Amino acid sequence: MEGHVNVTILSRSRYEGGEDKLAFAGKGLLRREGEGWHLRYTAASPDGSHLATDLRLENGVATLRNITGNYTMMLDEKKITQARIPTAMGTLTMDVHTRSLTWQLEETPGRIIMDYTLTVLGQTVSDLHLTVYLTYE
Repeated sequence: MEGHVNVTILSRSRYEGGEDKLAFAGKGLLRREGEGWHLRYTAASPDGSHLATDLRLENGVATLRNITGNYTMMLDEKKITQARIPTAMGTLTMDVHTRSLTWQLEETPGRIIMDYTLTVLGQTVSDLHLTVYLTYE
């Protein structure tokens, strides 16, 4: 199914010393592209934080472009990839270890699940679980 969608993102990030759980809701556009999918959305959390994301899913790989944070990250269960995150002190390069990546977008509600770990110099920075739910307008 393609078209305008309502998006709900649930995020859990575990890191040394704690855990953050975040929820975002917004709108997006889902399109079928070749063998995969393209989802572009904007969403906000109850505290007013905003995010804009461009996500491509194809052949078991997700390419996530965080427009708000100005970085791109690839999730691939078959290999470790890298993300370069801009910070106030320069660019931070992190290894992305994808444990699980699944999606089901043919029926309502659509769902994308991403489990991955971010590491810097072998040290875990964050262990993340993201679920994106889509309902069609």
